[in-house]
Amino acid sequence: SLCAIFNELVNQLIEDYASVIKFSSAAGSTQLQGEAISALSQLATGERPCSGRGELISELPSPENRYALVVGAEDYLDKKVGKFNFAGADAHAVVEILNQHLGFPRDQIALLASGESPDRQPLKSLILKHLADLPEHVKPNGLLLIYFAGHFFESNGKIFLLATDSMTGNESLLAETAINLERIRDLVRASGAGQVMLLFDSFRL
Repeated sequence: SLCAIFNELVNQLIEDYASVIKFSSAAGSTQLQGEAISALSQLATGERPCSGRGELISELPSPENRYALVVGAEDYLDKKVGKFNFAGADAHAVVEILNQHLGFPRDQIALLASGESPDRQPLKSLILKHLADLPEHVKPNGLLLIYFAGHFFESNGKIFLLATDSMTGNESLLAETAINLERIRDLVRASGAGQVMLLFDSFRL
């Protein structure tokens, strides 16, 4: 079932964070170590979408009715933001899981990740374009899965995801160049997808 595969993916993320903790400790990076420990704790103890709610999405629709947008923002143009280690590799791993284990057709998985060609970079404009184009790819009886690995920040109760061209300096600039989570939700709703799964593998800026 989808829930079983999702839990397998979460367990893999737990292993990845454990590795980050190990290497950051050896390198003396206390900030990175603290962020990884916090993320690991949330993954290990937080409520998972399938917990007690398997009836909502217990089985996958037919392959032609599955679509995924996978984003891995690793190398940021603003060096003050800092690299989001393994985001590109994790995005590729998610693509492989979706294709090999969940039966998502490869041509129905959109990948935007650091290290890819210019038209597949996790820039704000390209992320928003893919979100705006969702109605062309998803169906009312289909499944839409969105995965994002990268930094985020919170301001005035609003959450913003950082594309690789998002800029710091002040909160106003960040808000203008990052992507408001509410906007993502609005675009997802506008897609008309019958089933939706949002997965965020993020550290707070």
